[in-house]
Amino acid sequence: MNTIREKFNIIDESFLKTAANVIRFFENEEREEMLQKLRMAVENRYIADIKLQKAEQISETLSAQYGEDESNLQQMLEEYKQQVSQINPDVIGLKHLQEYDKKVEALLQAMAENDQLQNNGDEDIELMQGTVNVIDPITKKRMVDPMKNTCGHSYERESIIALLKSNKKMKCPVPGCRNKNSIEFSQLQPDIVLKTYLSQHPN
Repeated sequence: MNTIREKFNIIDESFLKTAANVIRFFENEEREEMLQKLRMAVENRYIADIKLQKAEQISETLSAQYGEDESNLQQMLEEYKQQVSQINPDVIGLKHLQEYDKKVEALLQAMAENDQLQNNGDEDIELMQGTVNVIDPITKKRMVDPMKNTCGHSYERESIIALLKSNKKMKCPVPGCRNKNSIEFSQLQPDIVLKTYLSQHPN
C-alpha cells in the first residue's frame, strides 16, 4: 500500500503543477472553468484515498473477526463488499483539500503580481532583473522549474525533492534565512512569477 500512497503523492504534485500551467496560460472565464474542473478531479482523488483507507480498515476488522477459516471466506467477502459499498466520504473541511485551495489562491496571487509587474513598464522590469535570483541555492545552476518556500526562497523542483528524500529535516539552504523550520514539500508551491521571468529571460 505504500506504493499506492507514493503514487497519490505524485498525483498531488501533478494536480498543482497543472493548476500552475492553467493559471499561467489561460485567462478569465476559460481559466476559471478549467480550474473548477481540476478542482473536481482533486476532490475525487481525495474521495478515492478516503475510500481506500476505510476499505483497508474494513478488511483488517473482518480478517480479525473471521480468522483464517476458509469456510467463512465467502461470507466475509460478501460482508466486505456490503460495507465498502456504504462508504460515503465527506470532504467538507478536509485538510488536504483546503491546502490545495490555498495553494491555488497563492498561485493566482503570484500571477496577478506578475501581470502587475509587466504592466508597470520597463523600469520595474529592470529593477526585477537586478534583484531576482535565478540560481538554485542547492545545485548552483539556473532554475527551470522553481518551487517557492514559505520563507520566500525558491529552489529547483528536482533538487529540493532529492534533498528532502535524503534529509527530511532539511531547513532552507539559503544562507541567512530566518526560517528555522524544516522544509515541508506540501508547503512548497510553483513560483509562477519566477518561472515566467525565466521563460522571458532565457539568458
